[in-house]
Amino acid sequence: AAAGVILGTGTNGCYIEDTPRLAKLRRRPAAADNKDDEEDQGVGAHAMCVNMEWGNFGRDPASLALLPVTAADRELDRASLNPGEQVFEKLVGGMYLGEAARRVFHLHADAGLALAGGGRIAEQALTTELMAEIDYHGEGSPAALAALKGR
Repeated sequence: AAAGVILGTGTNGCYIEDTPRLAKLRRRPAAADNKDDEEDQGVGAHAMCVNMEWGNFGRDPASLALLPVTAADRELDRASLNPGEQVFEKLVGGMYLGEAARRVFHLHADAGLALAGGGRIAEQALTTELMAEIDYHGEGSPAALAALKGR
Protein backbone atom coordinates (compact mmCIF):
# COMPACT_ATOMS: atom_id res chain seq x y z
CA ALA A 1 0.00 0.00 0.00
CA ALA A 2 1.18 3.50 -0.75
CA ALA A 3 0.11 6.84 0.69
CA GLY A 4 1.16 10.43 0.45
CA VAL A 5 0.81 13.15 3.09
CA ILE A 6 1.23 16.91 2.91
CA LEU A 7 1.84 18.78 6.14
CA GLY A 8 2.72 22.35 5.32
CA THR A 9 0.73 25.53 4.86
CA GLY A 10 -2.26 23.19 4.69
CA THR A 11 -2.71 19.45 4.83
CA ASN A 12 -3.93 16.71 2.56
CA GLY A 13 -3.42 13.04 1.89
CA CYS A 14 -3.81 10.49 -0.84
CA TYR A 15 -3.57 6.74 -1.20
CA ILE A 16 -3.58 4.09 -3.90
CA GLU A 17 -6.85 2.17 -4.21
CA ASP A 18 -7.96 -0.71 -6.41
CA THR A 19 -10.31 0.81 -8.99
CA PRO A 20 -13.02 -1.85 -8.57
CA ARG A 21 -13.43 -0.66 -4.96
CA LEU A 22 -14.16 2.95 -6.00
CA ALA A 23 -17.94 3.33 -6.11
CA LYS A 24 -17.72 6.82 -7.60
CA LEU A 25 -16.23 5.48 -10.81
CA ARG A 26 -19.02 4.77 -13.24
CA ARG A 27 -17.55 3.10 -16.29
CA ARG A 28 -19.33 2.61 -19.55
CA PRO A 29 -18.02 -0.09 -21.86
CA ALA A 30 -15.47 1.26 -24.29
CA ALA A 31 -16.21 0.96 -27.98
CA ALA A 32 -14.35 -2.10 -29.31
CA ASP A 33 -12.88 -0.17 -32.24
CA ASN A 34 -11.75 2.92 -30.31
CA LYS A 35 -8.53 2.46 -28.31
CA ASP A 36 -8.53 6.14 -27.19
CA ASP A 37 -12.01 5.69 -25.69
CA GLU A 38 -10.74 2.67 -23.77
CA GLU A 39 -7.85 4.68 -22.34
CA ASP A 40 -10.13 7.62 -21.45
CA GLN A 41 -12.39 5.32 -19.44
CA GLY A 42 -9.53 3.74 -17.52
CA VAL A 43 -10.48 0.27 -18.75
CA GLY A 44 -7.75 -2.09 -17.73
CA ALA A 45 -6.48 0.23 -14.99
CA HIS A 46 -6.10 -1.62 -11.71
CA ALA A 47 -5.40 1.18 -9.26
CA MET A 48 -5.50 4.93 -8.95
CA CYS A 49 -4.40 7.64 -6.57
CA VAL A 50 -7.31 8.93 -4.45
CA ASN A 51 -7.10 12.51 -3.15
CA MET A 52 -8.58 12.50 0.35
CA GLU A 53 -9.13 16.27 0.76
CA TRP A 54 -8.89 15.51 4.48
CA GLY A 55 -8.27 19.13 5.37
CA ASN A 56 -12.05 19.51 5.20
CA PHE A 57 -12.64 16.77 7.78
CA GLY A 58 -14.79 18.25 10.54
CA ARG A 59 -17.15 20.01 8.15
CA ASP A 60 -20.14 17.99 9.37
CA PRO A 61 -21.20 17.58 13.03
CA ALA A 62 -20.37 13.85 13.16
CA SER A 63 -16.75 14.28 12.04
CA LEU A 64 -16.33 17.53 14.00
CA ALA A 65 -17.17 15.62 17.18
CA LEU A 66 -14.12 13.39 16.54
CA LEU A 67 -11.66 16.30 16.48
CA PRO A 68 -10.00 17.81 19.58
CA VAL A 69 -11.31 21.34 18.93
CA THR A 70 -10.60 23.94 21.64
CA ALA A 71 -12.20 27.32 22.33
CA ALA A 72 -9.26 28.96 20.55
CA ASP A 73 -9.82 26.72 17.52
CA ARG A 74 -13.50 27.67 17.39
CA GLU A 75 -12.58 31.38 17.58
CA LEU A 76 -10.04 30.98 14.78
CA ASP A 77 -12.60 29.18 12.61
CA ARG A 78 -15.27 31.84 13.18
CA ALA A 79 -12.79 34.61 12.26
CA SER A 80 -11.51 32.80 9.16
CA LEU A 81 -12.47 33.50 5.55
CA ASN A 82 -14.25 30.11 5.42
CA PRO A 83 -15.99 29.35 8.75
CA GLY A 84 -17.00 25.71 9.10
CA GLU A 85 -14.78 24.64 6.18
CA GLN A 86 -11.30 23.09 6.24
CA VAL A 87 -11.64 22.52 10.01
CA PHE A 88 -8.95 19.83 10.27
CA GLU A 89 -6.60 21.97 8.18
CA LYS A 90 -7.05 24.85 10.64
CA LEU A 91 -6.02 22.51 13.47
CA VAL A 92 -2.76 21.33 11.90
CA GLY A 93 -1.86 23.55 8.92
CA GLY A 94 1.07 25.90 9.16
CA MET A 95 -1.00 28.74 7.72
CA TYR A 96 -3.05 28.80 10.95
CA LEU A 97 -0.49 27.75 13.56
CA GLY A 98 0.65 31.21 14.65
CA GLU A 99 -2.85 32.64 14.94
CA ALA A 100 -4.05 29.54 16.81
CA ALA A 101 -1.18 29.91 19.29
CA ARG A 102 -1.92 33.64 19.71
CA ARG A 103 -5.53 32.83 20.55
CA VAL A 104 -4.46 30.20 23.10
CA PHE A 105 -2.11 32.73 24.71
CA HIS A 106 -4.94 35.24 24.99
CA LEU A 107 -7.34 32.70 26.50
CA HIS A 108 -4.68 31.92 29.11
CA ALA A 109 -3.98 35.61 29.69
CA ASP A 110 -7.70 36.23 30.22
CA ALA A 111 -7.64 33.46 32.83
CA GLY A 112 -4.56 35.03 34.50
CA LEU A 113 -2.27 32.21 33.43
CA ALA A 114 0.01 33.91 30.86
CA LEU A 115 1.20 37.21 29.37
CA ALA A 116 1.60 38.97 32.68
CA GLY A 117 1.01 42.70 32.46
CA GLY A 118 -2.08 42.44 30.30
CA GLY A 119 -0.22 42.64 27.00
CA ARG A 120 -2.07 41.63 23.86
CA ILE A 121 -0.60 40.36 20.62
CA ALA A 122 -2.24 41.89 17.55
CA GLU A 123 -4.25 39.57 15.32
CA GLN A 124 -2.06 37.81 12.75
CA ALA A 125 1.12 39.23 14.41
CA LEU A 126 2.25 35.85 15.70
CA THR A 127 2.91 34.06 12.44
CA THR A 128 4.09 30.51 11.96
CA GLU A 129 7.32 31.92 10.54
CA LEU A 130 7.85 34.00 13.68
CA MET A 131 7.15 30.99 15.88
CA ALA A 132 9.83 29.06 13.98
CA GLU A 133 12.28 31.94 14.46
CA ILE A 134 11.55 32.08 18.19
CA ASP A 135 12.06 28.33 18.40
CA TYR A 136 15.37 28.57 16.54
CA HIS A 137 16.82 31.80 17.99
CA GLY A 138 15.01 32.06 21.30
CA GLU A 139 12.51 34.60 22.54
CA GLY A 140 15.09 37.40 22.35
CA SER A 141 15.36 37.27 18.56
CA PRO A 142 15.12 40.70 16.92
CA ALA A 143 12.15 39.69 14.74
CA ALA A 144 10.25 38.31 17.73
CA LEU A 145 10.90 41.40 19.82
CA ALA A 146 9.87 43.72 16.97
CA ALA A 147 6.64 41.83 16.34
CA LEU A 148 5.72 41.63 19.99
CA LYS A 149 6.47 45.34 20.62
CA GLY A 150 3.80 46.12 18.07
CA ARG A 151 1.28 44.10 20.03
